[in-house]
Amino acid sequence: DNLSFTFNPDISRVSVTLFQRGLQPLRYGARRKTLNGSLNRIINKIREHKRFPLFDINNSADCRILLEVVIEEQPCDIKKVKHSSNDDNRFEPGIHGIKFSYPVKKGYFNPTDAVVKNIQAVREILLLLSRRTYIAEKTRSKRQRVQLMKTEPIDFHLIKSVAFVSYGEKIFPLLRGYPYPLKQFDKSYLLDSVTDSANWLVNNLDQKGKFLYFYNGITDSIVDIDHPRNPNYYNMLRHSGAIIALLLTYELTRKSSFINAARTAIDYLVSSFREETIELEEIGNKYACYPMCNRKAKLGGAGIALVALVKYYQIVKKPSLRTTIDGLVCHILSRIEPTGELMPYYIHPQYNQGRPLTTMDDQTKKELFSFYYPGEAMLGIALYYRHMPDITPDLKQLIYKKSRLAMDFLIEQRPLKYPELFQRVPDDAWLMQAVEEWVKVEGFNKKSYYDFLYDDATAIIKYMRSREDSPSINIGARSEGIIAAYYAAREKGDREKAGYFIKNIIQSAKGLRKTQHTAESTYAHLYPEKSIGTFSFRMTNQWIRIDSIQHTAC
Repeated sequence: DNLSFTFNPDISRVSVTLFQRGLQPLRYGARRKTLNGSLNRIINKIREHKRFPLFDINNSADCRILLEVVIEEQPCDIKKVKHSSNDDNRFEPGIHGIKFSYPVKKGYFNPTDAVVKNIQAVREILLLLSRRTYIAEKTRSKRQRVQLMKTEPIDFHLIKSVAFVSYGEKIFPLLRGYPYPLKQFDKSYLLDSVTDSANWLVNNLDQKGKFLYFYNGITDSIVDIDHPRNPNYYNMLRHSGAIIALLLTYELTRKSSFINAARTAIDYLVSSFREETIELEEIGNKYACYPMCNRKAKLGGAGIALVALVKYYQIVKKPSLRTTIDGLVCHILSRIEPTGELMPYYIHPQYNQGRPLTTMDDQTKKELFSFYYPGEAMLGIALYYRHMPDITPDLKQLIYKKSRLAMDFLIEQRPLKYPELFQRVPDDAWLMQAVEEWVKVEGFNKKSYYDFLYDDATAIIKYMRSREDSPSINIGARSEGIIAAYYAAREKGDREKAGYFIKNIIQSAKGLRKTQHTAESTYAHLYPEKSIGTFSFRMTNQWIRIDSIQHTAC
């Protein structure tokens, strides 16, 4: 019944693709007067291909088959087609494809190619198609290739398709490249989803305590797409975030594998710390420490490390960590200026000759501005202030004083000082979580704090799509911000707001589950077992990074 669709001989190009572990996909497409005629042509051509014998076509457990049929097409102006359009020129990865007709060549970028070829943007599609139109032979410049694709006499159409993929003896319809129907959305599913992603973190932690930072399921590459020339690139902030995910999963399950992996990862985190003695106003010289990674010491690095270590300390009560935790707190306090503004970097190789930035002028602050670092730092300080035992009175008093200044600046002054740096969709879920913690402290439960938290959560929800084929699902980090608003509203007794936020958290989680790689959904991955349990960047994107796993699991 799920295979019901209308075949239109004028537009219905049919494609069949074979997938098998360790092999590049094998595809052929054709358009004949009937579906049977198209399929027969395709089958004959695939069987003639030199790579066909590599596929175990009789083994449905190993060889998977994707069938795709174009069912709609409309002319488009390729210069106007983009993801951000809100008209007929809007391009939705996984929903739309592109058909082109050139005097010397014709071809298709199918909607499922967004998954199969791991391509998101129209520019990337035009680069791919430039190799099929011979335009790529005219210039090596990617920018010029894209420009030529837009200016040469090429007819473009946006297309839509229906698609289906085999899985064993089953056939799944695909929506935006993801198999349907989805598993039942209940507590059992959610727990499995979280533990699957945490297990991936455990299984991809090396003996030193480093996580596998990045993985491209389509190419089996571990080179981060943002740092292609540095295959060993690593980020200690995201490392700390993965520790937090393991600790939260341990609290849910009490499985020793999660706490043991967190311990190993914490050892690696602490090994990156540098130590010093600093003078803190009103309490004198204090021991301080901070993470150093990629020749940089980031405020956010100290902040998320503090969140992870406080959380770990709450679980295992390890006294030997106390000095390190206190040192992180003192370092963060030293980065809060009398105005309450937090300096985003302590060491940056391109500033002050790589020496500590003990002060910053306004231009430097703007150049090094980060939405996330201050919120990460203030969340760490809040958890320390609220949950660590036996804080000395002078340190506790200084934390209270400087944190009030910092939170007032972040919520009330930062939007006024840096209005041009704020985005349409709020993106500072770390600060939202910090507010959730601080409003529980007497003197911090200010109306402006609650307004910031509720307004940002509402704005995130406003831009969250609810359609099944929606591209604009929330990323995990933004959803964490909505959760913070929910807990704050519940704590305050505002049932109406709490109900509104929890309803949308559920909606967001339903969308995010379509980014989790499952046995059914990894048909295009070169080695599917390496991806299962993880979450990708976006719905059709097959890139995996530890933060997309960590935020979504949390």
